[in-house]
Amino acid sequence: MKVYFLKSDVSQFVIFPEPENLEDYFLAEVEDERELERKTAVVFKGKFRLVEKCPSEDHEWNGKSWVISKEKMTALLTEQRERVFAQIVTKRDECVNGGAYVERIGKWVDSDEKGRATLVEIKADFDLNGKDNTYTLICSDNTAYTLNFDEFKSVWDAVKTLKEKMFENAYMHQILLEQAENPLEYDWSIGWSKTYEESKN
Repeated sequence: MKVYFLKSDVSQFVIFPEPENLEDYFLAEVEDERELERKTAVVFKGKFRLVEKCPSEDHEWNGKSWVISKEKMTALLTEQRERVFAQIVTKRDECVNGGAYVERIGKWVDSDEKGRATLVEIKADFDLNGKDNTYTLICSDNTAYTLNFDEFKSVWDAVKTLKEKMFENAYMHQILLEQAENPLEYDWSIGWSKTYEESKN
């Protein structure tokens, strides 16, 4: 089957009828339309040929195969790493704000901004009124728990440690992501704490 590709724009072609101004076209022979669908026309150093379709818009024909230039590859990898790291940050924040399990009291406590603000208020009360007092904390399951100072310290430490560990884990994944040859295939699923919602499933 004869296919005529326009020299000024090889993405345009004619199969039938044969163009009148043949000097404006490159002629190619293909077996059938399926072969034509699998191929793309390229002009490299003035030479026309049909080659396998381009894998992505980032690829360029180098005369032998489709390649990604060093500049485009750097930009592509940077964009992919940024996209994956945004997912890592989202997961980090979900874990930091998703509640902390305090083994000493056997309860989940809120670890989001409001939860941390409540703990700061309780700490201020202990600092002002002494460590012999008790304070009521509303837990993640909406039950009240009366805390003495030692239990409060366990809650405080659990929330603080959760935040530190999740930031450290995200940082570790960021470092490993920078080293990954294929950022989109990098597995960043390890090292995350379970959230209160996940614990209910």
